[in-house]
Amino acid sequence: MERYKNPVLAVMSVVVFWLLAIASSPQIGLTVDCNKLPTPTTKTFTVTIVVMDLETDQALKAANVMIGQRNIASVAASETDCKMEMISKSSSLKNTGEGSTAVFTVTETKKSPYDYAQVFFIINKPGYNEGTWSFSTLTTESTTFSKTIFLTPKEIYP
Repeated sequence: MERYKNPVLAVMSVVVFWLLAIASSPQIGLTVDCNKLPTPTTKTFTVTIVVMDLETDQALKAANVMIGQRNIASVAASETDCKMEMISKSSSLKNTGEGSTAVFTVTETKKSPYDYAQVFFIINKPGYNEGTWSFSTLTTESTTFSKTIFLTPKEIYP
């Protein structure tokens, strides 16, 4: 009996320790009120899309650049919990005209550190395969950046 006493007491003390630790820990995230989050902040991003021909490395004129934006934010899921949900979406189309550049502004409004915008670009021009690019404001630090999109001619890469 004596040889079982010490291991049993050791296991019991570990179990009691963890039960007390779990019982005394705060309930993280269960008392969040989505309506009482910090004052919203707004950040504006300027994105320049440059459209080029992959083969010739020449600027492509009159390319269509479509932008789609989805704003993801914290919303109330219940009285004590929040969830992430798409709260708005928008899209617009620009033509590069005589140049090869389209400039877009993306506005992000955050009321929690986890709110962000997903931005998608679709670039097309007759005779070329479609090009795409996307980014998230959650993973970018810069508010101004440029992206060169290379399109491939359809007859070469169908």
